[in-house]
Amino acid sequence: MTLNVVPTEECFQRVTQLINKSNQFNMTTIRRNVDEIKQMHQSSRFQILPLKLTDKYTDHGIVSIVILDYSYSPESVFIDTFIMSCRVLGRSVEELIMQKIKSSVTQRDRSKLKAKWIKTKKNQRFSKFYDSVGFTITSQCDEQTNYSLVI
Repeated sequence: MTLNVVPTEECFQRVTQLINKSNQFNMTTIRRNVDEIKQMHQSSRFQILPLKLTDKYTDHGIVSIVILDYSYSPESVFIDTFIMSCRVLGRSVEELIMQKIKSSVTQRDRSKLKAKWIKTKKNQRFSKFYDSVGFTITSQCDEQTNYSLVI
């Protein structure tokens, strides 16, 4: 399997589609329209990572969207949005995505990741995802869990 970042300006519609239709592997279920995605793309505050998966059988196209917020703190980056298409669930793609996230963050001289999981009816299957990839819980309430990871 190969996971590559696609230039955001080539896929605004697909980014918006995944953000608004993905429910299972969607850590926050924040919905955004095309104009909001374009504004985020133009801002130095955000980095949008549309991720395309290919394997020896097929090109799966863009299967994940990650939006990183670099305004959190000088050493930390906040994972604003982390979505993966249900077409590739159960194939360990999420580990490849985490590698891409860590690489992007360290290229910008940041050493910590912050994230949150907000509970919905459809994403509970992934309530422990961040725990499974090494994050530590920093705070928790009924509907939300906040995480941190030193890279």
